[in-house]
Amino acid sequence: MSNKLALNSKNFKQFLFGVATSGHQIEGNNIHSDWYHWEINNKNIENSGIACNSRNRYKEDIDIIAKLNLDVYRFSIEWSRIQPTQNTFDEKELKYYLDLISYLKSKNIKPFITLNHFTLPKWVADYGGWTNKKIVADFVKYTEFLIKYIKNDVKFIATINEPTVYIGMSYLAGKWPPQKRNVLDAYKAYKNMMTAHNRAYTVIKNANSNIKVGIVNQITDYVPYNNNLFWDKFTCWSLNKIRAWLVYKPTIKKADFLGLNYYYQYRMKNFKQKPDYSLGKFEVFNWPVTPNGLYRTLVRLHKMYQKPIYITENGISDKHDKHRKTVIEKHLAAIDKAISDGAMVKGYMHWSLLDNFEWAEGYKSKFGLVKVDFENNQKRTIRDSGYSYGELVARLKFA
Repeated sequence: MSNKLALNSKNFKQFLFGVATSGHQIEGNNIHSDWYHWEINNKNIENSGIACNSRNRYKEDIDIIAKLNLDVYRFSIEWSRIQPTQNTFDEKELKYYLDLISYLKSKNIKPFITLNHFTLPKWVADYGGWTNKKIVADFVKYTEFLIKYIKNDVKFIATINEPTVYIGMSYLAGKWPPQKRNVLDAYKAYKNMMTAHNRAYTVIKNANSNIKVGIVNQITDYVPYNNNLFWDKFTCWSLNKIRAWLVYKPTIKKADFLGLNYYYQYRMKNFKQKPDYSLGKFEVFNWPVTPNGLYRTLVRLHKMYQKPIYITENGISDKHDKHRKTVIEKHLAAIDKAISDGAMVKGYMHWSLLDNFEWAEGYKSKFGLVKVDFENNQKRTIRDSGYSYGELVARLKFA
């Protein structure tokens, strides 16, 4: 390995390295989704439009993944494309995803599918979305339809992406559709999401017991600002337990792995968050990027659940690509340490393959290993950090 990064290659022998995206953020023209309709009816929100046009350029994107020596591609299937109306399943859109999966397999890249990544079909949103119990049966029906066609071609399925983030932004902060601030609605959505995962798990496993199924949770790590103050320590202990419990505990009996999205850590002082910017500030989000928090989170989850863990997202918004290489290396070092200390970490998927539509923030953020020139026909250019990641993966694979 390089002088700057010494990893135990034995820890990564059966490890999956990859990248992650989501359908609405890269495909474009997701016209039957609640997000698309929210965008066009909200003057304060940038429209996703054709996004990265990956709906028509997926082979080019997959070729880049192969060029970077990666093993796995996490992407989401858009429910609203597959089922644009309650009584309609679109075979043309199904074929698009089947062709994508087939092309991945031709490049020896494993598909890691997410069934629901924030967006909903508009007809589902119209009856209340996740706050209405009816969604559970509809989500199961959608899962049953899909699994008939993909059950022999996919080894990893995540049912729902970041339930607590979605609930927090949509029903507590009121910043995402349907822009409500209602604690009861938040609780209903939470209960229905947990039930939908558990029922979808059974459907998938009945179709093919070899498919690994899990749910994806976003976790922030908390550490005390002053380790000598009881309340700072107690606050962090409580927050860390709650974040690790909320999504995984109700689904743990119906989970073959834990999907973990990790981005940052906060220090807590007198019940207030104090960000640590020791790795620098990054545009748009200014997240306090602290790789040691990933190590702490992985060890904590291992002690609580003893399940395989796949890091399904991790990355930074870094338009000028000044910090991404270092951030990737430091997080891989944290993973290496966690594996050495017993955590069953099986994969790492960097967010993101491409610069994309970042929800309410639009196109300002730049998370991609690949630069997308939205002013020049979505031209793709692999950034230096992308090449560096690919070279690091190749060295670990053949060490």
